[in-house]
Amino acid sequence: MPYDISTMEVGDRPEFSAPDPRILETLGEEKFRAFMSRFYDIISEDDDVAHFFPQEGPELEAAKQNSSDFFVQLMGGRKWHDERRGGKNMEYVHRRFSITPKSREGWLHCMQQALAELDLEQELKDSFWNYVEAFSKHIVNVSIKKTGTYEEMVKV
Repeated sequence: MPYDISTMEVGDRPEFSAPDPRILETLGEEKFRAFMSRFYDIISEDDDVAHFFPQEGPELEAAKQNSSDFFVQLMGGRKWHDERRGGKNMEYVHRRFSITPKSREGWLHCMQQALAELDLEQELKDSFWNYVEAFSKHIVNVSIKKTGTYEEMVKV
């Protein structure tokens, strides 16, 4: 099922709720991490957003782990993100990247694909989508795309 991606302006900060903890309860941590790994694999194949992310090796595995840690903790699992990353705010973590409304849309298109492949009841997929769609607006920080590879941006 395709999900709607709402339009936005830089600075939009909609309210949102955490994804339903039953997602983690239903899938278990291992399957949830596999879902996030697949999501990053889809990103790596997407010309519009791949350059924002590491493409291989330890950096890619770290990105997969960090994202999984965040969501596992958010849905009531072990506080992996706090333990490994110090509980950093996601807006703070992403501020070094030039994230535009267009790149947000590309990221969300990748999430649509990953969710379509996930074996999970629709209500729970919807809960996850509603979270990422609204929260992603908080991460957008520029209106005009600045160019640069992942490697160039992390040096900033």
